[in-house]
Amino acid sequence: METPLKGKTAVITGASRGIGRGIALALAEKGVHLVLAARAEAALRDVKRAAEKKGVKAVAVRTDVSKERDVRALAKKTAATFRRVDFLINCAGQFLEKDIFRTTAADWERIVGSNLFGTYLCVREIGKLMMDGAGGVIINFASVGGRIGLNRKAIYCASKFGVAGLSKALVKELKPHRIKIHTVYPYSVDSAGKTDWSGGEKILDILKVEDVADLVVRLVKLPFRVEIEDIYLDPFIKK
Repeated sequence: METPLKGKTAVITGASRGIGRGIALALAEKGVHLVLAARAEAALRDVKRAAEKKGVKAVAVRTDVSKERDVRALAKKTAATFRRVDFLINCAGQFLEKDIFRTTAADWERIVGSNLFGTYLCVREIGKLMMDGAGGVIINFASVGGRIGLNRKAIYCASKFGVAGLSKALVKELKPHRIKIHTVYPYSVDSAGKTDWSGGEKILDILKVEDVADLVVRLVKLPFRVEIEDIYLDPFIKK
């Protein structure tokens, strides 16, 4: 039996554009109330208005997930508005393609801070609100770069492998609290005609934002007894 979604609450990071925005609107369509987090305030407000037109309550909170004070403020605003959280979708992240010998410590801090440290902070702070309720679902976004090494993307891959390792540990730690973890590994996703991929493969049918959003809706509908740790989203590639 699927979990009813209407009236549930989701926190979505990276919600101002791309996959995060698509997920937010797909969940709003199902009656899920939203806490939208991202750094781009104007774009975030646009998503908030679009979600509210679907009949749900939505709040927008400017958040840099790599900053502990921002994530704590996000959790505080969430608790004050909705009291509890059912779903946390960690979409926020940054990409880097750069020769390793040209990378800097600042590059490392920015990419790992956003992709890995930010995921950790959000699970730590928002997850507490799930423990106060009846559990919930956390979906962490890794990447194809979190399961294979990619040329000229070493720091990005390190951050996403870190997300994968963090998620594996959290599956075991949070299960007794009825918090389920899914880790999604997208390949390249077409977001408004743009992708973050420059591989040499011939991709015949690139993934769309709506494909990822539909997957997330399906995952949060699953009953707690159904465990799916890793989901690989690969396009059709000509070999």
